[in-house]
Amino acid sequence: MALAPVAAATLAVPFAQRGTGPELVGTGPFALDHYTKNTEVVQDRRADYAWGPDGAQNTGAAYLDQVVFKIVPESSVRTGSLESGQVQVIGGVAPQDIATLSDAGHPLVVRANPGLAFGLSPVLTRPIVAVDDVRRAIALAVDPTDVRDVALNDSFAVATSSLAHNTPGFADQSSSIAFDPDQAAALLDGAGWTVGADGIREKDGQQLH
Repeated sequence: MALAPVAAATLAVPFAQRGTGPELVGTGPFALDHYTKNTEVVQDRRADYAWGPDGAQNTGAAYLDQVVFKIVPESSVRTGSLESGQVQVIGGVAPQDIATLSDAGHPLVVRANPGLAFGLSPVLTRPIVAVDDVRRAIALAVDPTDVRDVALNDSFAVATSSLAHNTPGFADQSSSIAFDPDQAAALLDGAGWTVGADGIREKDGQQLH
């Protein structure tokens, strides 16, 4: 998990083998019992836990003896499992299911997951995006609010930083990641990608795509 605490014992294990045995060390009121790939994660109460954050109602051991996370990739199956009582809580509620669950009386918790915000990462070995100004132009040419509105809904916040707002070290960087198609066009012009007769930018006979 991005930015999660990782123990030296875990880092010593080859990456492909991590999470398969007791060498996985974490923090918090629960400890890993076992992980079955693509099936479940089972965590047991850490009996000696006594360092909950200030302001928490319970700073000692957890109330629950065990927590079982079932891995269910399909959002519709997660929603159906909650409605039928097979599970008590689900995460990753699909936008189209929010109203259904809310109308059925299920309380919804809307919050950002601490850590890195979702975004696009260029593959720098590709010649086109290896150029800094082209990458900056792509970032300026994408309207994140439009992307959010098409793929999600207004329950999901548009990022204003590379970090979620509830992550330690967060700083508002919205002025540096604003939607600015005119500036994007200027950067592409400067990088030699000019608009062709068909309206698609090209350079040295190659179209920008």
